[in-house]
Amino acid sequence: MKISCHLQKRMSERNISLEVINLVMSLGSFSDNSERLILDEKALALAIQCTDSLKKQLVSLQKKKGASVALTDDLLMTSFFHYGKKNAKNKQRQNIKQFS
Repeated sequence: MKISCHLQKRMSERNISLEVINLVMSLGSFSDNSERLILDEKALALAIQCTDSLKKQLVSLQKKKGASVALTDDLLMTSFFHYGKKNAKNKQRQNIKQFS
């Protein structure tokens, strides 16, 4: 999206970064007359709460070494955690062959 000279000037005067503008555009809601995007305290509190929850989920997933979801066009087929066992299925097959 293009930035007007007026916006550039106001951002400079008010020490507002482009990151702040992007946050308002991403998380803000339109005013009643749809002239502005507003990111108020209530929306910020909700965003922080959601971010905290997301961080907990990501840390939990990191402990499990990631996850995968197998899918086709419009069907989710299966999912699993990695647990750091690279090629675990192949290792199981090799062990079975050794004992056969």
